[in-house]
Amino acid sequence: MKALINARILADYILNLSNFCITDREERVSYNHIGALLADVILQSGLNYKHVVFPRVQRILIEYSEYNTTTSFHKLLDENGPRYVINWTHPEKINRIMSVISLLKKYGIRNEDEFKFWLTSEENVEILLALKGIGPKTIDYLKGLLNIPGVAVDRHVKAFIAQAGLRLNDYSEIKKTVEFSADLLGISRSSIDYSIWVYMSEKQYIISKNK
Repeated sequence: MKALINARILADYILNLSNFCITDREERVSYNHIGALLADVILQSGLNYKHVVFPRVQRILIEYSEYNTTTSFHKLLDENGPRYVINWTHPEKINRIMSVISLLKKYGIRNEDEFKFWLTSEENVEILLALKGIGPKTIDYLKGLLNIPGVAVDRHVKAFIAQAGLRLNDYSEIKKTVEFSADLLGISRSSIDYSIWVYMSEKQYIISKNK
């Protein structure tokens, strides 16, 4: 009930913003590469995407294009070492990638399409969440890459919620508020997520430009 009330407040706030545009998020093109997908998902947290994450994802897609399935990429990591293949030395994220790919092998998930289907089960989501370092934000980011509709609560969403006058801190509470708000506005949950990102990114750019 509280989430619905907050959603109405957020929806009204959006409707009264003269420069907020609802932008439909086009379905992203799949990597069709388990290794590139996992590198993107695991590396993105806390790192500069454009300069750190994206070049590594591209390198995997170009240099290891034929190792696109779970089994073949796992074999590549075993033979060449994950630090070399991912081009990353810190053990925390490397261990996280290895944990996820081992889980995919355990459940017989061979590619992105099968991973997407597997994630439609909440029971399976809980299995993935049980891995060290995998939290709700990582799951929602992963779902976004796999074109599963939803909202990933990042700093832009949190700042936007605060601007609307809502004092929310719990990840799940923020997520429900934004998703219910999308339902009230009659737009997709992916669209409201993307629209908030565009709005806050442009606002941040204007502020930094005027400093």
